[in-house]
Amino acid sequence: MVPSPVRKQQKILVVDDEPDLCELLAAELEGGGFATATATSAITALDLVKSGNIDLIVSDIRMPEMDGMTMLKRLGSDHSRVPPVIFVTGYADVSLEEAFDSGAVAIFSKPVDYDALMKAVNRCAVPGEKRVSGKIRIDATMSVELAADSAVINGKTVNVGRGGAFIAATDNFPAVGSKLNFKIIFNDGKYSPLQGTAICRWQRRESADGAPAGFGIEFEELTATTRRNLVALINDLQTSSYIPKS
Repeated sequence: MVPSPVRKQQKILVVDDEPDLCELLAAELEGGGFATATATSAITALDLVKSGNIDLIVSDIRMPEMDGMTMLKRLGSDHSRVPPVIFVTGYADVSLEEAFDSGAVAIFSKPVDYDALMKAVNRCAVPGEKRVSGKIRIDATMSVELAADSAVINGKTVNVGRGGAFIAATDNFPAVGSKLNFKIIFNDGKYSPLQGTAICRWQRRESADGAPAGFGIEFEELTATTRRNLVALINDLQTSSYIPKS
């Protein structure tokens, strides 16, 4: 496979405390046209990120000394530019809400589905100026239609992250994994509407720990106008969250 001009610029850091798995995953990514570096601990990974030139991190979560979630939070507090992080885990007790809120852009279970992983990696290979960052909680109305059955979902109080949004809702929750057509209209008129397609990544049907009921969506396809509107909305508001959990 001949790497595209975008891929030639991408360097992926693979983090796993099992050296064999670390090298195997790195080999798969190199076969897809990416340059790689490896680390067998989160502490080593942090040092490599500090040295620069890391565009994406693919990391295990359960590791001795420091786990992947702690590493991600350290990245968010220590560095102004945080590379996207994809988690690969053999455990089912990881909270999707917490992981996405902390900044993870995708989570995969072991054994790894390499085709799905490569799709996520390629999505993260989009040039930085086309990716958005920031977080803001604003009063807004949202109309959502499920692509499958056109059921209408109404929600409000939107919290926007680098790759998705939290939508407060009380009924007609979309199924996790379902595709949505969405339109967000900001009530104060200060920001232009956002619309496109998204994937529901998690749902919270009841208020918990002070967080309202609602669901998290990952932006999938945005029109050029919406992308510009979104960048303008959050240009001066920084966050490590990818999909806010509340």
